[in-house]
Amino acid sequence: ARKGAEEARRASEQRLQVALEAGRMGAWEWDVASGKVTWSSSLEEIHGLKPGTFGGTFEDFKREIHPEDVASVLAQVQRALETRRDHHVVYRMIRPDGAVGWLEAFGRFVPGADGQPQKLAGICMDITERKQAEAALRESEQRLREAQRKLLLHAADLETTVQQRTAKLEETVSELQQL
Repeated sequence: ARKGAEEARRASEQRLQVALEAGRMGAWEWDVASGKVTWSSSLEEIHGLKPGTFGGTFEDFKREIHPEDVASVLAQVQRALETRRDHHVVYRMIRPDGAVGWLEAFGRFVPGADGQPQKLAGICMDITERKQAEAALRESEQRLREAQRKLLLHAADLETTVQQRTAKLEETVSELQQL
């Protein structure tokens, strides 16, 4: 029975790992008391690290965050610890090769026997492609608005020119009629 349970656990872990990798996700866990942070190999890969090379501390995690996003990420983590509610944050990371990527993290507070924060555990999704697509869409919309603005200006200029020419033509016709 024990052997069967162990095989079922391993199979379940394999399915979970396949699902995480397919969804471009990785799992993480932070032991608040010890400061130890554990990342799945898929999360290390998302961060551009080789499996087993993540340092395993909260400070190591903070170094991965884009400098402009550190304060907001830490505020979200602190809020999760204080409120003991689910954690959700979107932020940028910097990979070892200097590339900037986007992550969306979801976490759940796990209390200890005394009700105090023991762990925060969850998943991270690589949303870099989504953020790039959103940026491209915003840029495309901006170009469209600019083209519309230019078209409206051109139409207004054209209308003014037509009105001026019509007035000049009417003046000429009037002069001819007088002649």
